[in-house]
Formats: sequence, structure tokens, C-alpha cells
Amino acid sequence: MSSIVIEKRMYLDPKFLDQDIETHIFNELSKIIVNECSEEYGYILSVQNIISYYNLEDTIFIVKFNAAVLKPEAGKILSGKVCMIIKDGILIDINNRQKLLIPSSNLEFFELNLIENAYVYGDVKIKVGDEVKSEVIFTKYVDQKFCCYGKLANNFVKSIQH
Repeated sequence: MSSIVIEKRMYLDPKFLDQDIETHIFNELSKIIVNECSEEYGYILSVQNIISYYNLEDTIFIVKFNAAVLKPEAGKILSGKVCMIIKDGILIDINNRQKLLIPSSNLEFFELNLIENAYVYGDVKIKVGDEVKSEVIFTKYVDQKFCCYGKLANNFVKSIQH
């Protein structure tokens, strides 16, 4: 998760043109933009604060704001919970917004244990509900969402090898 500055044009109902206009802009902006996903910004998780705004027309505003976003990009390290163990790998849920698949071919030290429904390496088990760090190795933006593939983060792998 990171924070970025976004500028957006928005409509504000005339009934909100009062002394609390910045609060109304913040609330309306949060309603329309949170959970939106774009190739440019990724998933918008929250509006953090309004930097500036100006009136373009009567009820049309240009708003500049800070937003918390989740944009999966190759090389990024992301933490998430294992939500599924399958023969093809591990599916990780990141911030309840993004799923990332770690293919079994990227789990070089681990073997699937069907009895325990876990990937196992020695005493280390990765199972549903575990928090793991992964590195994104490939993303593709399709139909207003990202498809992601990854591998276990290097610091996770090094910690189990020692």
C-alpha cells in the first residue's frame, strides 16, 4: 500500500454548497472513488485528505487529494493472507482487494501435503490463514482489475533456509 496524489473532476449536489463544503467534498469523493480500480492508480483504498479544490463550474469541482492505493507492480513486496492452497500453488489475498497466485513452480523448496492442506518445507508449513510476504513478478490489467503472479519474498525464503 502506498499514498499518491490524484486530481479528479467531480460533481457536488447544490444542497452541499455551504460552510462545510470541504467535508462534503471529502465524503462525496470517498463515496465515488474508494474501491475504484484503474491501470494508472491501482485500487483506491481510501481518500486520506484533500490537498486543494476549486470550483470549475457551479457544482463541478477539481479536487486534488492524497489517496491510499494498492497497485501491484513487478518487483513490489506485498503482504497478504493465504486464502487457498491448491495443487497449482498458493493464492494470497492482499487487503481484501487483490488475489496473487504463487505458482507451485515458484515454490521450489516446498511440497504440497494434501493431508495437511499445506505446502511444507521441513518444519515450515504454509497453510490457509497464514500471513506471507510475496514479490510480484507479473501483472496484467484486464476488465478493471489486476491479475498477479508472484513468488515468496526473498527474506521469507532466506529465513526458512537457515
